[in-house]
Amino acid sequence: MRLSTWKMELRTLILLLVCNLIWSANPVLSKFLLRDFSAPDAAWLRYGSAFGSYLVFIMFRGRFAHAFAMPAKVKDWLLIAVLGFFAFCVSPLANMGGLQVSRAMDGALITAMEPMLAILLAWMLLRERVGSHQLIALGFALLGFSLLADITLSRILSLDLSGHTVGNLILLISITGEAVYSVLGKKLMIRHEPMPVFGSALGIGMLLLTLSNAFFAGAALPQFSSFTWSSFFAVLWLGPLGTMVSYLYWMTALKRAPVAAVVITLFVQPVFGSLLGALLLGERLSAVQAFGALLILTAVFGRSLVALFRGRAERTGGEESTVPDVAAQ
Repeated sequence: MRLSTWKMELRTLILLLVCNLIWSANPVLSKFLLRDFSAPDAAWLRYGSAFGSYLVFIMFRGRFAHAFAMPAKVKDWLLIAVLGFFAFCVSPLANMGGLQVSRAMDGALITAMEPMLAILLAWMLLRERVGSHQLIALGFALLGFSLLADITLSRILSLDLSGHTVGNLILLISITGEAVYSVLGKKLMIRHEPMPVFGSALGIGMLLLTLSNAFFAGAALPQFSSFTWSSFFAVLWLGPLGTMVSYLYWMTALKRAPVAAVVITLFVQPVFGSLLGALLLGERLSAVQAFGALLILTAVFGRSLVALFRGRAERTGGEESTVPDVAAQ
């Protein structure tokens, strides 16, 4: 390997690790934001600040013509609208709503399941082949999720679900929205660059999020007078840094990142996110929940290693989602 190539791969690995470190703090910072704002308002503030910083970024670049995807085909417009609805409207509302009644540790661990949900959606929507090792990993991850969320058959039959359990189920819905971006975005990015697709989907998502808040919460915009220093810092982290900057870099880096680099960074977000929840919020897992968390991490890392060794690792987004995810996340 030439020295220049090695340096480029090392730099890419470091920046991918930085992205995951940024995303690992998102659940904790979201909990800080939820101290001062409702879940719909917190979702609007995160993605509204991300969209605003994206516009500022485009303005300084002076390339407005390339800021938003303007496809000629109606089908592509529909795909972008679907991405905006699920990734930047449904997913943010579910993410903040779930974190409001659950823990930041759970949010970080559940986010790690997004790549496997993306594989399942790719099979359902795109008819992509799913390997046996992927199904086994998904099974282990779902078992780990049930232990983490305290889901038992007796509780399901009696409808005796705690707020923590309901919160985790809502968080699972939120990463499904991010997985939609990973799957359908893959089709769009065959014909369009990642950044314009992100800009258009985020713009549509923000419009839908604003209309949703106006209809269901009675006010389109949050009460900005409710800001404290901690919630203001949380918005700056979650929106401009934790969504716009890191997500755009991640999408660009995946085109050239070595598979090994992506695999190595997978553990960062759930592990450091859990540690931050314990250190900053005093959160703790029971022995059963800790075992569930271990199953999730084992499933995610095991699936990635198998894909690496077989030479066909999947491309996935962070809060990931992956598209956090991104999502994310």
